[in-house]
Amino acid sequence: MLERVILSIGKSEFADVLFDALHREMRARQVVVFHFRDDLTVETLAAKDDRADGCVHTLVHDYVHRYHVYDPFRPRCTPAKSRTVELQGFAVKEITDREYSRRFYIEPGIAGRLSVILRRPRDAICLSLYRDRRYGSFGAEEFNKIDAIKAPLAAALERHLDLSPTPPSPSPARMTDLLQSFEGMPMLSSREAAVCARIVTGYSNEAIALDLGISFHSVRTYRKRAYAKLNVTSQNELFAQILNAGIRSTMPHQDERHSQSLAPGR
Repeated sequence: MLERVILSIGKSEFADVLFDALHREMRARQVVVFHFRDDLTVETLAAKDDRADGCVHTLVHDYVHRYHVYDPFRPRCTPAKSRTVELQGFAVKEITDREYSRRFYIEPGIAGRLSVILRRPRDAICLSLYRDRRYGSFGAEEFNKIDAIKAPLAAALERHLDLSPTPPSPSPARMTDLLQSFEGMPMLSSREAAVCARIVTGYSNEAIALDLGISFHSVRTYRKRAYAKLNVTSQNELFAQILNAGIRSTMPHQDERHSQSLAPGR
């Protein structure tokens, strides 16, 4: 299963070869690779299925924009102190969030999922295999087969990702301008926009205070005011609000990478 995948590392056909191998050997109807850089930034590195309608691309678009926070494996897809590789799986009946279950499993006809999760000090990579309802969820045989090759499979994904350049994040100044100029967003003051811009680009409250030359208390005040205007209560909701307003179209094309392979230069 792994020979052709390993030989395709660094090449444009990597995602196609990966899907073909897992589709043939595991009866996986769709194969998706996500890259989690932090609590907010999720990139779709590869998404392939055997449907003619391209359903998988709609699903990963919705996952990145909103639903990843409801993923039962999301808490595992976070950085770790040391490099670890683990295998997780579930059947659709085990999903507790009804909306997530309906959108990503019941409506597309998916019965179960197996995921190889590679956690590194700065990010995490998750390879997920989805089984069609007609074949039922993955069983012990499939679990053991993937478990036996999870280490080299994760290494192949890691090597291929590391060969691909990481798109630059938008600058806080650029994000501040967008927050104040986009028509779909409530009007924020310059300080409120500056604080929010740094929140979504990964700054801690302490870093925001230092960068803007204001007190920690002021950061909390501006954040509270901005959250009230935007009707959000968390970083995830803030990020979702920005995406829904259309600002994402001016940011690096992270989620749109699902339509391409993992090849360098994507």
